[in-house]
Amino acid sequence: MVELKVTLPTTLHARPAAMLVAVAKRFAAQVQVGYNGIFVDVQSIMGLMALRAPAGASLTVLADGPEARQAAVAVAQRLQEPFSEQIARE
Repeated sequence: MVELKVTLPTTLHARPAAMLVAVAKRFAAQVQVGYNGIFVDVQSIMGLMALRAPAGASLTVLADGPEARQAAVAVAQRLQEPFSEQIARE
């Protein structure tokens, strides 16, 4: 299992949540994101939004599976990018 800590630069709402789902689906790993002790599957947009993680929140990324390290790093990197940069990359 891989565990990473990240600080969220923007509120985690529908658009960034959908981007996280797309990133996570590329890997053979189960990835979860946690905030305030609650963990949800990264492939659940509704679960991610239910975390209600505000800008500046400290999140934990957990990953398990054959590509856990790569998945955790990719999800953590996406979480740490400001939302405006995520849109520009699309």
